[in-house]
Amino acid sequence: MRLGVSSNVEQYVDKNEAFCYFAHIVGLGNIGSANSDSKGRDWNVIMPDDTTFDYSYNNSHGVKISHAENGSTVSAAFNGISDLGKTISHVSDTTYQIDFDKAFSDLTTYATAQAAKTDTGVTVSKEGQGDQNTRTIRVTCASGFDVVNVSAADVRDNKIIVEGLNDVTDYSLVINVTDIDTTTAYTFCRQITVDGSRSAYGEGGGKVLWNFGASECNVTFQECNQGVILAPNGSATVVSTHNGSIFAKTVTNNNSEAHMNPFRPAGLRLLHHGEPFS
Repeated sequence: MRLGVSSNVEQYVDKNEAFCYFAHIVGLGNIGSANSDSKGRDWNVIMPDDTTFDYSYNNSHGVKISHAENGSTVSAAFNGISDLGKTISHVSDTTYQIDFDKAFSDLTTYATAQAAKTDTGVTVSKEGQGDQNTRTIRVTCASGFDVVNVSAADVRDNKIIVEGLNDVTDYSLVINVTDIDTTTAYTFCRQITVDGSRSAYGEGGGKVLWNFGASECNVTFQECNQGVILAPNGSATVVSTHNGSIFAKTVTNNNSEAHMNPFRPAGLRLLHHGEPFS
């Protein structure tokens, strides 16, 4: 796993508030040097209190991080601190501390509230249904905070097009994924475009929220590669570059990139420092 904040995300991520935060870690040896960033590695790394930092590594130019795992000591070494991030610290040494139980309780409350909403501000049409290769659901959004309900089967079987009515761009869209069979592992392998784009970066990924409510879902995003994933009681896997933050009980990154991109609900404030949306 490699950490980092690319300069590609400057339009929607404040690099002064960028943290890589680990409350608990397994597989420390899989963390590699940070991705390069032409404008400086401005993120701060926060590690669990059960890790140790050896600043004598590489003639005191770097750092070795170690902790006990499965009865042995596991380490990750960096020739320079900047290969990992701007700073490193323990959770107990910073005021930026996250109560994960409360955060996930708040996320579940928010997900449940959104899942109860009916379609708002959207026009939905199905196109090309006669051919499995052309099946499409087009969601046209009005300005503001919009909601659409789409079954898990329809998400699985259709390309999703999200666009603004008359080219408006000041909207956000919650896609409530409904009719989830918790015994089924869903693979979403169709494309999603937002305002005509499938960019791996870009603001479009923060305009859409895939909401799985409080369900114990098991979902894999293969080509649906844009939008924040909210599954606080479920499992989410990404196997292709994903443009959008991921909130799930279990997150698996299968040899891909996951780009942090927070949901920006139109007309409402952001989720910030563990506070729920209002």
